[in-house]
Amino acid sequence: MSGEITNTDPAYGRVKGLGVAMPEAEMIPKRCEPLEESKAARVSADLVNEFVEKSRQVLERHEINRRRVADGKLAANIILTRDAGVGLPRLFSIKEKYGVDFVCLA
Repeated sequence: MSGEITNTDPAYGRVKGLGVAMPEAEMIPKRCEPLEESKAARVSADLVNEFVEKSRQVLERHEINRRRVADGKLAANIILTRDAGVGLPRLFSIKEKYGVDFVCLA
């Protein structure tokens, strides 16, 4: 498997492996494409595309969606994927870069 694939969510791109909201996006789901010429990336993109298509077919026939439509609600019609990865992204240390520690209490 490879994380070097594109998103199917049209509202998000990828920059250095991280998801970034796109300021202008046509809201049409995209096909997943490999970002590198490797077998792992091609297979991963193909699997994502197969999953998205099969899930679309399941959602189309699902009883919950039939009830939603009967109630005048929108049906769930697709599962969008984004930000694939096979590990954690490498982020810089705030302490090393700025010399400070932060704490957040919520």
